[in-house]
Amino acid sequence: MDASPAAVSSKARASTSKWIDEFACAALCQLILDDRRIGSTSDVGAPLRRRRALPPFLYVEAISPFLRFDGLLPNMLYAFGGRNQEDGPLNTVEIFNTWHGCWVRGPPMPKRRAGSAAALLDDGRMMIIGGYNERGIAEGLLASCDIFDPLAGTWIEDGAAPLARARWGHGCASLQGKVYVVGGCSLQLDAPLQESFMETLRQCEIYLPKENR
Repeated sequence: MDASPAAVSSKARASTSKWIDEFACAALCQLILDDRRIGSTSDVGAPLRRRRALPPFLYVEAISPFLRFDGLLPNMLYAFGGRNQEDGPLNTVEIFNTWHGCWVRGPPMPKRRAGSAAALLDDGRMMIIGGYNERGIAEGLLASCDIFDPLAGTWIEDGAAPLARARWGHGCASLQGKVYVVGGCSLQLDAPLQESFMETLRQCEIYLPKENR
């Protein structure tokens, strides 16, 4: 890596979004990890020499601006859909950039969803489950599940088998290769599409990604 990352023009960084040296990323990560290291001995058992931590401005002024994440990455915070100020469901995707402390936009969802839940699959993709669309919590109740690939930045609409029972406001978690959907609200069975027939659920559904069911 160039000995002076700050000297690289911002225009060049924005156009290429690449490291100058192929080993620069690994070297920089090692530098950051070493700066945070608390251990008292080296790999061969010799005492480590204590030194002062790197100054904060080095991260803020030199390292952070030099790193650019123009593409979507895993291990970041994602917000899918939700409601706007008029209570209308959204199809937006926002990702929190932990290096620069700001939110950036991702590719929109195939359909608007509020009250949905998300789970991380073992292959790194994300599954967006249930919720309701712009037609409301009764007529717009969703059982469908879309799949998002954060590395490719692409969506597969209805990419997973739908819920056995449409719902919104449910909890969701991935555990040992399975996706669990718990609780939420749904219409009473065989009831008219009216909010007054909404009920709170206590059932749990389990999705098996390898079998898509």
